[in-house]
Amino acid sequence: MNLENRKKVVTEKKACYVCLKTGHGSQSCRAVVKCVFCQRKHCVLLCSEVEKTRSLPESTPEQTPTQTTPAMSNLQCSGDVILQTVYVNLENNGMRRRVRLVFDGGCHRSYLLKSTAIKLGLKTVGTLNMCHILFGCPREVRQHQVYRVSIESLDGSVQTTLTLLDQEKICGLLPRANKHRVIEDLRDKKIFVNDIGEGSPEIEVLIGADNFASLLTGRKVNLRCGLIALETAYGWTLTGKLEVYESNSASLMVYTSMMAESDITNLWDLELIGIREPDLHKPQGERDAEVRQHFLGTVNRIPDGRYCVRLPWIDESKQMPDNFEVAKKRLDGTWRKLQSMSMVEQYDRIFQYWILEGIVEVVPDEERNNRGHYLPHRPVVKLESLTTPIRPVFDASCKDGRAPSLNECLAKGPNLTELLPTVLNRFRCGDIGVSADIRKAFLMIEVATEDRDSLRFLWVGPENRKVAEKLLKSMYVDNALTAVNSVEELRRFKDDAIRLMAEAKMELRQWAWSAGELTGEGILVTGTNDVDLSSESYEREKAHLTPVLGMMWDQREDEMWLEWKNQESLAVISKLQLIQAKAKVAPIKKVCIHRLELFGCVIAVRQATNVKISLELEEVPTFYWTDSATALA
Repeated sequence: MNLENRKKVVTEKKACYVCLKTGHGSQSCRAVVKCVFCQRKHCVLLCSEVEKTRSLPESTPEQTPTQTTPAMSNLQCSGDVILQTVYVNLENNGMRRRVRLVFDGGCHRSYLLKSTAIKLGLKTVGTLNMCHILFGCPREVRQHQVYRVSIESLDGSVQTTLTLLDQEKICGLLPRANKHRVIEDLRDKKIFVNDIGEGSPEIEVLIGADNFASLLTGRKVNLRCGLIALETAYGWTLTGKLEVYESNSASLMVYTSMMAESDITNLWDLELIGIREPDLHKPQGERDAEVRQHFLGTVNRIPDGRYCVRLPWIDESKQMPDNFEVAKKRLDGTWRKLQSMSMVEQYDRIFQYWILEGIVEVVPDEERNNRGHYLPHRPVVKLESLTTPIRPVFDASCKDGRAPSLNECLAKGPNLTELLPTVLNRFRCGDIGVSADIRKAFLMIEVATEDRDSLRFLWVGPENRKVAEKLLKSMYVDNALTAVNSVEELRRFKDDAIRLMAEAKMELRQWAWSAGELTGEGILVTGTNDVDLSSESYEREKAHLTPVLGMMWDQREDEMWLEWKNQESLAVISKLQLIQAKAKVAPIKKVCIHRLELFGCVIAVRQATNVKISLELEEVPTFYWTDSATALA
């Protein structure tokens, strides 16, 4: 089957050109597939490059794979062998072009792609006749145009002028290093390679033995992945063979990529587009019957009258990933979205209602470490709905890497869409049409205990949420400063805060509060209300003083204080409570008095605004005092 016929079959089946599955197009395909010949995103069976480069005639059924493999294996370089490549700039009369360059010490001369020379408008400086010999097989003598080309590194630090010969095509596809371990090694060694990543761009310049040695700096670094980093005048390059841990990787590559025409036909017949042998695969009707039989054999009614069912697993022995990190990350996004819509409380009330109705349950503490599968969820808002303006929707198609999702592990069952015409016909056969709806139908069906761990989800409880918000507002670097209104609230906050921080492996310690010490019976008030800071008893009393962000806090009196040494006698004694004070150092440059006075007023307003926000005082009488008539004017 040739390329046109293969494409015709895919089009008729309405299948994807990437994974050959039906139900979607190549634009929306999530399969990680890359053609080994052209590095583009499509199935290798649909690659036009294979037809262009095929040098052997179309195979007959008697041919074997070993007869065609040698011809196909020369189409591109192996993905685990990296050659020295680097990006450079070619310059000519103000025109600059970024090209990919390869170093080849086994080639006598240096070459430039003919199309690149034309695009840059290079002028020839002569011609040269050469005979190319590959693997001892001489070819005809060819005439090459000779150019003098200015080559510059990408950072512009090095510029050289080399003599290059033109060539229609320099070489085939040369892969680039794109493995994660290679990038990690380069980062650890602090080496920057500008030709790294996906794809195999065309080589436009080849540096042969005539210029190879003069462009090497001599610096070499061996990487853990098996490659060697060599520094050239144009930048760092990579060369060598990557360490391959699979002992059968070479044979696997030949089997999957380099195959004969007869093998392509066999593989095509086995693809998931409906071309199957009926005796090798169960028909859909038989699978639906098995799902129905499983349902009837496992469904039962519990004492309160509800039905209890098992999940229709395709393979019960297959373990699913826990998806915890994915669900946690998605929960953060859901939380931010709910906060932006001011619908956190409404969303939380749905879960609290489900708990009261027995629709969901909190995972017991002794079972939290058991293996389970967590489903992400998001809010769906329909303000026009009278019953459920907002509701959670769970994503059972969420995948963690290449692991399967919950939907992929469950059987779909019969297609109920086929019943729509029958139901509609019955609806219209009488004189009076009747319609009704089951309230929360799917939530009224209980899931068997052994399958519940596969339906876990994450949510922030109301108590944890309040404590977390209180901690977030009270944290300054590694200090937590907040206030409570009762002993019971103090107990709850202390226990919940310690537990929340312990989940992040952080310990909240050195607790101090202003009413004394917590005991099993309640609050034990210590000390007296009189503390003479100038008396000899101060050393005994200072155990109740705690430094708080640069100030001293008397726990017994619940007062913050500082020592004011230079006190002046006041004619009238008044009492006030100082919350904050701010002053600025006099500027070095000369500034007029009017500007300084005005700036002092601005500082006072900003400081008062900050205090009202931090203390959550929205509307309180505020007075600003200044003795500058100029600023008031």
